[in-house]
Formats: sequence, structure tokens, C-alpha cells
Amino acid sequence: MQIRANKRIHVHQEVVIFHGDAISAATLNNCSEKGMYVESRGAFPLDTILKIIIPLDKDELLEVPAKVVRLTKIGEYEGMGVALLAVSLKYNDFLINRCLGY
Repeated sequence: MQIRANKRIHVHQEVVIFHGDAISAATLNNCSEKGMYVESRGAFPLDTILKIIIPLDKDELLEVPAKVVRLTKIGEYEGMGVALLAVSLKYNDFLINRCLGY
């Protein structure tokens, strides 16, 4: 079993993934300081650069640039492990306040 560099925080959050003109609904299953795991009805190829949009409230969105680094298939759903390309203070606040519940 591989030991992870960063602790994964389990979360169930609906997100939207943008890649060029493609838009996909997805579910954020877990996240960490440097990455995320999302499930959707389709996955993007390895090394694809994505923009993941996380709704924070009705008027605020968090935009997270990421790169696909791992692919999985579970039944009809496909999962993608993504590495974050930039980590903002807003993302760190999301981890602390929304995911950890502080």
C-alpha cells in the first residue's frame, strides 16, 4: 500500500470541471493540500489540464487549476486523481472550514 504525502480529507461536494469547451458535472470525493479525487460519468486523459469549480455558497465559486495524474473506473463512474497546479488561500480556507469543519 502506498503511503500518501498528504492526508486525504473525505468530502462529498458537487463540482464542475472545465476543459476547453467541455463541461462536466462531477463529485469531489476527497481532497488534500496538493490534490483531489473526483468522480464523474467520464474522465479526461492523463496529463490533461482542468479547471475545477467548487461552489462555496450561492454567490461564490472557488476555481482550482489541476492536472489529471491518475484514472480509475468503478462501475459506470470514472474517477480521476488530480494534482493541484496552484493552491490559493481560498482553497486552504475551503479545506479548513468546509472539509475539516473548523
